[in-house]
Amino acid sequence: MSEFFGCFILIENHRELLENILGDKKSLELYPCLHHRALSSALSILKTRKDVRIVVISSTSSESRGSDEVKKLREIYPELPILYLDHSPDAFPKFDLSAVANLHTIQKPKDFQEILTKFKELFKKDDRWDGISPSPEAKDVELELKEKDYIPMRIEDFILTDKSFFNVFIKLSSNRFVKILNVGDAIDKEFISNYSAKGIKELYLPESEQKRYIALSERISQKILNSASTTTKLKIKQVLTLGAAISSNLSTCGVTAEKLDYASSFMSQSITLIKSMRFKNDSVTDFLRSLENNEHTTTISFIAGILANELGFESSKSIKLVGIAALVHDIGLYQLAPELHDDHEALSGPKYEKIFEEHGKFGADLLRASGNFDESLCIAVEQHHLRRRGTGHEVRTNNINIVTEIIGVSDDFYNYVIKGGVTKDKMQVFLNTHLKNFSPQIEKAFMKMLTAKKKRGAA
Repeated sequence: MSEFFGCFILIENHRELLENILGDKKSLELYPCLHHRALSSALSILKTRKDVRIVVISSTSSESRGSDEVKKLREIYPELPILYLDHSPDAFPKFDLSAVANLHTIQKPKDFQEILTKFKELFKKDDRWDGISPSPEAKDVELELKEKDYIPMRIEDFILTDKSFFNVFIKLSSNRFVKILNVGDAIDKEFISNYSAKGIKELYLPESEQKRYIALSERISQKILNSASTTTKLKIKQVLTLGAAISSNLSTCGVTAEKLDYASSFMSQSITLIKSMRFKNDSVTDFLRSLENNEHTTTISFIAGILANELGFESSKSIKLVGIAALVHDIGLYQLAPELHDDHEALSGPKYEKIFEEHGKFGADLLRASGNFDESLCIAVEQHHLRRRGTGHEVRTNNINIVTEIIGVSDDFYNYVIKGGVTKDKMQVFLNTHLKNFSPQIEKAFMKMLTAKKKRGAA
């Protein structure tokens, strides 16, 4: 399903269609709608919200049958897509739709699903990976390439298929690479282990192919998620592999609406998994151990989603936004010091003290500049090291929102318990000390997350 990150504005006064759209709560979870009866109120929203992906204007909008609204919107926002709903194609007045750029039309729309079909067409992801051709570089020789044109992925997150769908490289040093796979090359079962044994931690794809790699990851993880015979542990591994690819792309290449569409799909898969999980006996510990050795921000995003669910966040949309904020919470750190990606031990050195102090605000400013995030999420990223009862580098404050605390406690839990292997002693120290730095609401929900599910039946 081709979801998009953000929302759409609907200017509609057709009673039957409006009732159908606003009554379809399930679809609105995936495609949030801001409904207005007139363009004037919609324009005031557009001045403050930057996550509007498309404006839907109905022929019932005004006496001009929406033509005035379409022309004014296009004049103010020349790039914003417009979908025009023509309920009476034969009525007058008429206007020349072909003269309006980036305008799409549905005649006599019957229901919300017809509009969503158009959305999926307009926002379709590039999910074809079999059209890539072998790149011209020779294999197994040292190459001088522009580092900025290649995207790293952890070697354990590379998706194994019978043959490679991508051109794959290893980085030797700055701007020095070796090509190890052409598109179409066979991949045996020892491929990963052989390179891991040589100390290789990352593989590189050309930036132009990274989006298609994510699309393949998304397709495979969805297939595994839908399989009734696949274990929860394997489902978690595959969903987090998808998240790792998306996280790497966001932190390396910056935040765009298109990349956030994939992040939205990752969180949808995470939420499906979270809501289906059932624990018994000691399976909570088994679950936590299944999170070991996964990418930092992806694991924190998954934990944050679980915690938001335990806190009673009412909609999947709310949980999804928390998870996406967690996914990008360290984007400022990776932009300021890319070499620190998933290697937070290096933060203890004096060289990175100033970077650590600045990374929250820098990351929040990056998100603000992208225009895709609500201010409350930017604040959560900016303040994710604040604590209600914080000590040391985690500054104490009472003025902290719930999303900030969710990201903060998930971050601490990863760093102090999951990273390096879950043990009973580490868990006990976390619960007795670190968890006490958060509000009673967070502490209660976190304890519930770790214990309440033991009473439920098995999946």
